[in-house]
Amino acid sequence: MNTRHFSDDLLASLAGYDLFGSVSLRTEGPIAKGRVMAGHCFVEFYCNEATSTMAFALIEDRQRIWGLDHDRMRGWHLHPFGDATAHLPIPPQTIPEIVSALAEVVRSLPPA
Repeated sequence: MNTRHFSDDLLASLAGYDLFGSVSLRTEGPIAKGRVMAGHCFVEFYCNEATSTMAFALIEDRQRIWGLDHDRMRGWHLHPFGDATAHLPIPPQTIPEIVSALAEVVRSLPPA
């Protein structure tokens, strides 16, 4: 996915949920990265079109508690809530599907 489509799809998908707050998004050549607030947590995201890498990490207290990634070595994989160090293979995901999965996890979090 190219940086422009990633950025457009991500911003459009996030706008469909009231769970997400301010978004910081930077693009530099083939790379898009940034952060979005999600309650007392935040999500770091990254896309590198040159390496076909995409990563989403939900961070709480400076630790990843959930993630969903794609890279050439492992393919699509999930770092599930409750065991974010695991790498569970999953089918290919679209940005709206990733944001939907993220929203489910954010909704399940206990209040800060």
